[in-house]
Amino acid sequence: MRRNGRIRWNEAANTNILECKKQAQFRVNSKNPPRFDNGRKKGYMRIMRELGEEKGYGYLNFSEQNLRDQAAKLEKT
Repeated sequence: MRRNGRIRWNEAANTNILECKKQAQFRVNSKNPPRFDNGRKKGYMRIMRELGEEKGYGYLNFSEQNLRDQAAKLEKT
C-alpha cells in the first residue's frame, strides 16, 4: 500500500476503513463506551485506529487523522 512514502488506497482497504468507522461510532454511542484506564471515554477516531490495527493495518502506522480523512473522503464520493 505504501509506495515512495505515499499511501495508495485499494478497494479492500477503503471498505475496511469505512467498516471500522461505522463500528467505532456504534461503540462510542453505546450505553457502555470504551474507556481509557483513567475512566475517560475513547473517541471514535482512536477506536477506529485500533480496529484498523486489528484488521492488519497496524504496520502502516496510520494516524487517527489520516484514517478519519480517508473515511470522510470516501463518504463524499
